[in-house]
Amino acid sequence: MKNLNFTKLERQVLRNFIPTQNVYDFGEDVHDINDISALIFNNEGASVSPSTLKGVVGSLCKKNILSAEDHEDNGFNWIFLNDIFYGNQELTNKLTEMINK
Repeated sequence: MKNLNFTKLERQVLRNFIPTQNVYDFGEDVHDINDISALIFNNEGASVSPSTLKGVVGSLCKKNILSAEDHEDNGFNWIFLNDIFYGNQELTNKLTEMINK
């Protein structure tokens, strides 16, 4: 994970998404694109379009940071941390440090 580079938007998404997650229960607070957009707007006052966020989430999925599922064929219905973070608060903390540099 230490070799990963994150774009400004990826950092923004993760900075607002990670604090809402429970590494011991990924189903506790799953999000969709609109939830993440609202988190970014409420916490940082920045507006990011859903289509832009879909691309960012897709990129973070390819980097094995996030996972996403589409149960209704209309975009990402469930977005959560990748399984490597399940039960691993230490790894989640390291990721948080990386995105806040």
